[in-house]
Amino acid sequence: MSQELLQKIACELNKRYKERYLTKLEFSYEANVDEKTIRRILNGNQNISILLLHNICNALDISIYELFQSIELDQEQQS
Repeated sequence: MSQELLQKIACELNKRYKERYLTKLEFSYEANVDEKTIRRILNGNQNISILLLHNICNALDISIYELFQSIELDQEQQS
């Protein structure tokens, strides 16, 4: 279950970062997160702390609530 959630977060973050940034390096710089960490997160291979997720959401100009709401909506649409 937890790996499934990480994959859903990764999918949503991938969608959103590609709408706003040209590269993962640019995104990692704006989020103040190491690029290798961003890559692991975007691949669904990194457990994310709340503070790290907060930085990432700030760089995407969304709230953590909006992120999880999008994941919930996607899940409902797939059902």
